[in-house]
Amino acid sequence: MGRLLNFISEVRKITLPYGDGRERFNAIDAEEINCVKIAKSVGRARFNEQFLVEYNKLQDIKVFADMLRNADELVDSSVRREPDFDLEIYYKSDAVERYQLWLGRNGTPSVLSNVSESHRLYKVEADITNRLILTLGVED
Repeated sequence: MGRLLNFISEVRKITLPYGDGRERFNAIDAEEINCVKIAKSVGRARFNEQFLVEYNKLQDIKVFADMLRNADELVDSSVRREPDFDLEIYYKSDAVERYQLWLGRNGTPSVLSNVSESHRLYKVEADITNRLILTLGVED
C-alpha cells in the first residue's frame, strides 16, 4: 500500500504544471477548477453569458484544465474568424476567468484567448482539441 501511495505521489509531481509563463493560467490542475460554463460565442468583442452547458465533474473539467496547462503563446497572433465558444472557468479560490475558444477540427490545433488579455492568443495542441470536441459534443 505504501509503494502505491509513493507511486501516486510521484506521478502527481510529474503531471503538475510547470512555470514557463503558465502562471497567467493560475498554475491550475484539474482539482482546482470547480466549474466550466460554455456559451456559443457572439463575437470577439462581446462575451456571451447565456451558457448552454455547465461542467462540474472532474472527468469533464479535466480537459479544460489540460487545455489551460498546455497552451503555448502564439507568435503570429491573428485569427481571421470569430471564436466558436465563450468559456467561464470557476476556481475553488472563487476566482473566475473568461476565455474565448476557436475550436480546431479533429486532429488540428485550437486557439484560446483570455478575455482580459485578448491581444494574446494561445495554441491548444491537436490531441487536446480532439478531447474538447468529444467533451463538447461537437461534430467534426
